[in-house]
Order: sequence, then structure tokens, then C-alpha cells
Amino acid sequence: MFESSLEDHPEAKSMVPEYEPAKFFKQDLFTEMLGEAKAPPHRWFLIGPKRSGSEIHQDPLGTSAWNTSIAGYKRWLLIPPNPNIDKNFVRGKHLMNKGEDDEAI
Repeated sequence: MFESSLEDHPEAKSMVPEYEPAKFFKQDLFTEMLGEAKAPPHRWFLIGPKRSGSEIHQDPLGTSAWNTSIAGYKRWLLIPPNPNIDKNFVRGKHLMNKGEDDEAI
């Protein structure tokens, strides 16, 4: 499940007041600079089964999102900026088990 408009969803909206960002991430430049009405979507709530995930990507508008996990874990592959890094390395193919594909569910 991928909910990108928590404020617009009747049940999900009730979670917003219960959530508080960590003290290091309290400043919200989208809201400060654009106002809540004009800020692009910047809150997401995701639930997925084992092996769910996303493709290698850059967060929207070049931002650096922070995440919290309620249950389970998320595997990260952090890649330094380098135009010479091979696409297969970026996709983590060298980390896959034999017979495993590289697609999330």
C-alpha cells in the first residue's frame, strides 16, 4: 500500500497528529517556503510484504527523505556520486543470492 496524500484520506488523516519527526528533522522547508497548500506531496505511508520495495531512485525534487520502520527492516544501498559506477553495481546484482531476481514484488 502506498498512500501519498495522508491529509486527504479520512482514516489515514487521523495518524498525522500522532506522528512527530525526530528533532533533527523538524524543519520543513516545503511548508516554510511554499506554504502547506502549495507544497508538493511530501508525506508517504507505505506498507508492504517481504521483498516489497522500489527501484533505485532519487527522492522527489532532489530531497533527502528520512524513513522510519514500524516493523521489519529496509535494506539500503548508499552510492557515492560517481558517473563511472556500473548500472549493475548500483542495482546491487552482486549482492543477490543465486537464483534470486532483482525485482521487488
